[in-house]
Amino acid sequence: MSYIIEVLPDEPIILMDVADFNVVKDLQPYFDEILALLEAQTEKVALITDARHIKITFSDIVEGLAKITQGNILASHPNTGQIIVVSGSVLSRMAAKALSQSQYGGVSVLIFETVEEALAAARAG
Repeated sequence: MSYIIEVLPDEPIILMDVADFNVVKDLQPYFDEILALLEAQTEKVALITDARHIKITFSDIVEGLAKITQGNILASHPNTGQIIVVSGSVLSRMAAKALSQSQYGGVSVLIFETVEEALAAARAG
């Protein structure tokens, strides 16, 4: 598997590491796993994606945004709280910011450079 999804114990946080992510191959199974975890939650949870080490191209971003915006059930799920991306990459940060545009769903995404900053934001609510 090219990604890791972890529900933090005793915290309303799901942490995902997508270092070896392949948009074409992994996006749908990734969404399916997160959706199943969201369905199992009893409260809103923060979704933190650690994309610091992902190798991504502009084509990956275009394809990924197209797939994400086709009924983005994760962003609109009742148990989805904050959506947070951890990345220093210009392309990853651009993709995260693009999600806030209406044509990509108007999803609010917080962006941080470290997992520690992202966790602190999630814990602060």
